[in-house]
Amino acid sequence: MHIKTKICLLMSAVTALWACSNEKAPEPTHISTVEIVATHAFDTATQIETLAFVPNNVAPWLGRLILLDISGHIFSTDIEGRQPIAINSTLYHDIFGLSLDNAAGVFLAINDRSSLEAFIESDDNGGFSPMTYSGSPLKAASFCKSTTPMTDKAKVLSVDGNIVDLTINVQSTLVEHLETNSLQAPDGTIACAYDAEHIFVMTRSSKGNSAIKVYEAGKWRPVTSPKNITAFSPVLLNGETNLGYVGNGHNILHTFSQGQSTQLVVNNGLSIMGLAKVDFVTATTSNYGGAAFKDGVIVMIDADEQRIVFISLDYAGRKISQSIP
Repeated sequence: MHIKTKICLLMSAVTALWACSNEKAPEPTHISTVEIVATHAFDTATQIETLAFVPNNVAPWLGRLILLDISGHIFSTDIEGRQPIAINSTLYHDIFGLSLDNAAGVFLAINDRSSLEAFIESDDNGGFSPMTYSGSPLKAASFCKSTTPMTDKAKVLSVDGNIVDLTINVQSTLVEHLETNSLQAPDGTIACAYDAEHIFVMTRSSKGNSAIKVYEAGKWRPVTSPKNITAFSPVLLNGETNLGYVGNGHNILHTFSQGQSTQLVVNNGLSIMGLAKVDFVTATTSNYGGAAFKDGVIVMIDADEQRIVFISLDYAGRKISQSIP
């Protein structure tokens, strides 16, 4: 059976959208289509909810993927999906990988008590061990996703609705954080993301209406208001910040950049099946080895199968660029 998924990449000039005051951002009227195939995929033992990247700058192919399944369990594996290793027995809500040069891999996690924890790569097989964590008391709901790998910075959405900037200090088996800034998020914020200049949030009203907003000139302004958003994450593609978000009801991914709208159709390849439905999408610009992933990778979680699909960031960027008149 031929399986594919249609993924809409709505490329709308972000600067123009932000200039629209508080009006709802218009949706693009023209959508071009680009067909691609997956670069790589592997099956998982459980359904994965989200993942984080812990790259290795010395041996990129040894970079780790940290997987968080829908039950709250964390696993470590590589980009081939080999020998997943369970990490700790505590249940977790979210994870965030750090990119440390010439050092053991480290990632942060939010446990089921809304407290922060840290883990360090502790053996040659990709296993991780808990670190001592120190910092001011912070009840965290989720990590904000970043367009670029972070070494000593993170943003956290707190339980009380603030976006808190953290400076992270990693020392041997100790991690400590310092809160440096705090920004009140809009009512109904359930997720956040950022690039070098902007902070974005995903909101959901009591009536179930969803929106993505950006903080600019001291105000939160709407970027777009698509229906049924379930997750979103920033993607740095062709040097531009894009906002990729997924809606279960529409089975689509939207990305905003340069005023173009592109619908990606992920088809079956020679040996890798396409996707019928996407649960989550994220990306990294970190090198994960080989020609395909040296400039980064887009990762999609299959909603219908216990499977993760990978697309070369360079390949996706070239296909989209070629489609623009």
